[in-house]
Amino acid sequence: GQYSDNTTGESFSYDAAHCGFSGYSICEYNGRNGILETLSSGNYLEEYHPDIVILQIGTNDIIDNHDIENAGKRLDTLVTYILENIPESSVLFVTTIPDLAPNEPDVYPWFSNYRHSADWTKEYSDEEVEKAVLSQIKNYNSQVKALIEKKQSDGIKNIIIGDINSVVDNVSAQLKDGVHPNDTGYKLMGEY
Repeated sequence: GQYSDNTTGESFSYDAAHCGFSGYSICEYNGRNGILETLSSGNYLEEYHPDIVILQIGTNDIIDNHDIENAGKRLDTLVTYILENIPESSVLFVTTIPDLAPNEPDVYPWFSNYRHSADWTKEYSDEEVEKAVLSQIKNYNSQVKALIEKKQSDGIKNIIIGDINSVVDNVSAQLKDGVHPNDTGYKLMGEY
């Protein structure tokens, strides 16, 4: 395929044999489809033998405040499945997730699981919510890094970590709604 950017005037050719998934959690849970189940039920990896897999997952687990303490275990299951079903000559890139802004108007209700205590007896301020979300992201990203480092130390050569916060470092300028990258964020991520 051919792509032309209307803003910059840049053009480039790309391999049209690709697919992408958005809006998933690591593994399925109540109210959210898991990318693990989607990939395995569709046999995508076995059928298409991708050269490159780019995996940035976990944002929805964070948004839903879904068992972040065990997110690394779920990610390990997903990463193991991918590695077992791609050729050894292929590469799996796993990235951290960027910091989020849970108090932006377009995404404010998405973070409702942070806005009150589990028993609903206490409401949390926007400042407390932001602090809790950023803490969960830090926790999750450390699990991502530890998992990939462990895989690499175990001799797996076709897995690479990408620290997305090294390039997406200004939420207000690089995320359009506090969660999803804008064109600047996507360009930085793509170049990285």
